[in-house]
Amino acid sequence: MAAPTNLTTNIPDVIATPDQLAVAEYFASSAFDQSRRSRRDPTDGKFKRPTRQPWTLDLESENRLSIGVAFYGIGAAWLVLSIFVPYGVWMLVGFNGQAFPLWISIVQITFAPIMACLTFASVTISMWYVMIVKRFALAAAVILPGLMMLIFGLSRMSVFHVRDAAQMTLMPMFAYCIASVVISLPVQMWSGLSLSHAREVQKLYPRLGILAIMQLTLIASLVFAVNGVVGDGHISQEMVVAAIIGLVSTVATAVYVVNRSTEDSHGWFLATLVTIVFAFVAMLLVSLYAYVRYDETIVMFNSDQQWIVVVIATTSGTSIYFGFLRLGFIWLRACGWKCVSSSQKEQHG
Repeated sequence: MAAPTNLTTNIPDVIATPDQLAVAEYFASSAFDQSRRSRRDPTDGKFKRPTRQPWTLDLESENRLSIGVAFYGIGAAWLVLSIFVPYGVWMLVGFNGQAFPLWISIVQITFAPIMACLTFASVTISMWYVMIVKRFALAAAVILPGLMMLIFGLSRMSVFHVRDAAQMTLMPMFAYCIASVVISLPVQMWSGLSLSHAREVQKLYPRLGILAIMQLTLIASLVFAVNGVVGDGHISQEMVVAAIIGLVSTVATAVYVVNRSTEDSHGWFLATLVTIVFAFVAMLLVSLYAYVRYDETIVMFNSDQQWIVVVIATTSGTSIYFGFLRLGFIWLRACGWKCVSSSQKEQHG
């Protein structure tokens, strides 16, 4: 039997089966050569991933940079939004005879972004795996500058006196954040889930224990002491409403952040649906309380139409809330953060 003809100089003279000849012919073909060139090494700058990857800042090699960039971004967003809120409040209380649809729209546009940012900051900080004292110190560093800007803006817009603005803003903000912590910390304790920045060293994540409870008790004592000095020791109507809204909005934010930050986020559709429902309830409560608080500046009309307008405006506010929440999550993920379990080691980064 005659030996097979060489298909290419790269294929030696051997006795081969028809299948082997077919494989050798494919490897020598231009189709294989084109396929080989398209599968470049991942280190090649022209390499294109077959699947779409989330955008990141590649901070995994710097622990402190992952922390700093994440919270600088959150703090900057909170500070900028605090500058614009006084203008919205000024429009709500500074003009009489406003049409109800315009008024309720201003309410949603004013409070939806800052609520989303504050709740996102509170959930992120309170579910971070570090000690409670560090979380409290970080929360003060992130939130206080924007809070002072908010008080200053309300006083400069001639809406309230400085002392009145401080009393109406400081203690409700404390109540809002405490209510947020009441949700996020038990979730962290019972589920063992925490938020973690990008880390180089592989080690177990700590669980909350007796030391954490002692630190939390000390911080709660300090907060109530501040309430006794600044807020005259009584719980105001604004504090109760802020706490209720904080509870609802924290559920919306925590469900979304925890679910989307896990490596295999099963049930993302249900988590998104829960987030939207609770965000809608939170923004509806904001509308109702603002109506009770500043109803003298509104021109009323048919009550049935008012409820339709409230639902439409609240839906728009929910969309704004979810949009800012989504932006915050994208930023956190870009900085290398993720949701981890305290019973597992970090796998990489």
